[in-house]
Amino acid sequence: MLNNTGLRRTPAGVATLRFTVAHAGMQTEADRQRQVEMEMELTAFGVVAEAIAKVEQGTTLNLAGFIDRKGGRHLAQGATATAQLELHVTEFARN
Repeated sequence: MLNNTGLRRTPAGVATLRFTVAHAGMQTEADRQRQVEMEMELTAFGVVAEAIAKVEQGTTLNLAGFIDRKGGRHLAQGATATAQLELHVTEFARN
C-alpha cells in the first residue's frame, strides 16, 4: 500500500477508505512475457476499511473484491455511466 486518504464516514455512518496500491509483475500475453507495473486507487467500506486504515504504508497486501463503475450507484435514470472503474476491496491479508 502506498497511501490512503484517511478513514471517513458516509452520511449513514459506514466507514469508507480510498487508498493507493502499486503492483509489479510478469504476465504472459501472446506467448510472451511482459513486465507490468501500475498504481491504482481502491476503495473499501465497513470493517474492511477500518482494518486497512491501520495498515502501515509500504505493507504488501493480498486483495480481493469486485470491480464497479466509479460513482455508478448514484447515476440518474438514463444517464451514461463513467468509463472509469474502481476496485472495491472486500477482503485482504498482509503478506
